[in-house]
Amino acid sequence: MNFLTITQKNQVKYYQMNRHFPLYPELLNLLRKVKNVPQDTLAKALSKLTECKLVALTGVFVARPRVETDLLFVGKVGTKKLEKIIKLAEKYAEQEISYTIFSQQEFDYRKIMNDRFLKNVMENSPVLVIDKIKNRKTQPKLVYKS
Repeated sequence: MNFLTITQKNQVKYYQMNRHFPLYPELLNLLRKVKNVPQDTLAKALSKLTECKLVALTGVFVARPRVETDLLFVGKVGTKKLEKIIKLAEKYAEQEISYTIFSQQEFDYRKIMNDRFLKNVMENSPVLVIDKIKNRKTQPKLVYKS
């Protein structure tokens, strides 16, 4: 079935899941459900972004790869902190991720204008790590409190 790839070096066999296997995403999600450590560790790292008004895990982190972004930030994010977070997130996602940063004003404007992008992100079960935004119609579940 080509589920595993086997390589051999110095008479030692190494087994690895084939990323091109058709059921790879489902198996990966199943393994993540059994062990929630990566998401919790990532949520803990994200919760340290104190200048952000909202930080949400979306896309691949909530098993919705068709959502346009995997991380949504509202507020200020330092470049060095962002690089560390993205590197950590890509490690746990085992793939390149996309992220979006909005200022508070842009987020509010898009919310008022019923922006398709923002609506799609917020209606596809995001995991909110930081939520300091009030008056939101949909209240996704907040999973990590520092």
